[in-house]
Amino acid sequence: AARDYGLQVSHARTVQQEFCSAMEVAAEHADAEARRWLAATDGAAFVGSRHHVVPRFLLERWADSKGQVQIYRRIEGRHGRENITNLAIRDFYTFIDKSGRKDSSMESLLGVIESATKPIIDVLVNPLFGPSAIGAEDVAQLAQFASFQATRTPRRRREIELQTEWYVKTMAQGRTSEAELREWTIAPHQNELIEHVGRSAENILPFFACRPLTLLRLDGPHFLMSDEPVMVMGSAVGPAHHADCSLTDAQFRARQEKWLRKTKKGRRGRHPPPGRVVHFSSTAPSGFGTADEILLVISPGCALIWGPLEDRSSRTPIAQVMLRGTNADRVAGVINDAIASQALDWVISRVADTAFADRQFEPPGPLMRVCDGTSAATSTLNESPLRFRPHRLTDPPPDFVPQT
Repeated sequence: AARDYGLQVSHARTVQQEFCSAMEVAAEHADAEARRWLAATDGAAFVGSRHHVVPRFLLERWADSKGQVQIYRRIEGRHGRENITNLAIRDFYTFIDKSGRKDSSMESLLGVIESATKPIIDVLVNPLFGPSAIGAEDVAQLAQFASFQATRTPRRRREIELQTEWYVKTMAQGRTSEAELREWTIAPHQNELIEHVGRSAENILPFFACRPLTLLRLDGPHFLMSDEPVMVMGSAVGPAHHADCSLTDAQFRARQEKWLRKTKKGRRGRHPPPGRVVHFSSTAPSGFGTADEILLVISPGCALIWGPLEDRSSRTPIAQVMLRGTNADRVAGVINDAIASQALDWVISRVADTAFADRQFEPPGPLMRVCDGTSAATSTLNESPLRFRPHRLTDPPPDFVPQT
């Protein structure tokens, strides 16, 4: 299984490199366009406003005429009804520019991507038109939209925060007591987190663009929606562990001591003892390059499915599959279970869904795992975090000096 997983990782890297090489020709033109767009964008336009982590045009498909949906809040463990306006976070994508001002250009950029994607999804969910009206450029736009949607969510942001906290606490070990480290709470600046959205979206874009795309349509409004709408389905063997993952702290120290006994004293400086391989993994599937399928629900009755990475033989830009009866119920059940388990904060359904209020949800647990022995740093990831929601916005300090 580990060998097969390694081959899949190698194949994914090859696809990514080939795609990026093919895009290099257009990259210079795209950079010039981006600079012109940024120069013409009002960076303060959406400062102080609520930023939807899932586009409003998608959420509206679950809302009634008053904008209401049924909701389950995983963090608080409660059912209720809310307006989709409340499914947004104030200044979530706002950053601090070099002059110390709040800037909402990232929210504006996401708005441009959403505006270009909405008409395509409107066509797909309309049974009178559907995939036959979709061309190759539309499929490319859907891939870009999905890659950003996979990286812009609160859960992904909180995972980066937890990894940063692990790193800082690891670096402080030996100089600060374990008890004190457990009291520390560390969060990176939101500028770093927002930059990560675009960089990560660019990295995983090939894993959408190089897969065959299918529209899955059900005979009824069965799908739920959550704050983590892009789902990795059927990842090969899950995270591939390294041999060091099973080492205890005592075994690691014993390995270090054995190396020191075997190595001549004069060579130790040039050849330091081998360290431990630290393995991180999300508790939600995230192998975009090794997944069997990647799925994005776009309405209560429709979902987009990017198929196996090695299968690029589709003759049409997008295929369509229609499921009815028990088949529709079975597939919707599998997808809804994945939606409910991968959500960080909220899961929603239509007001008319009479079964939603009785649905049982698992309480949220650790968002990430790390194989690195036992310490205050590792407990940051391997235990349920004291704070599930990500850090939002840090104002510049009073003595901030603008950069020129």
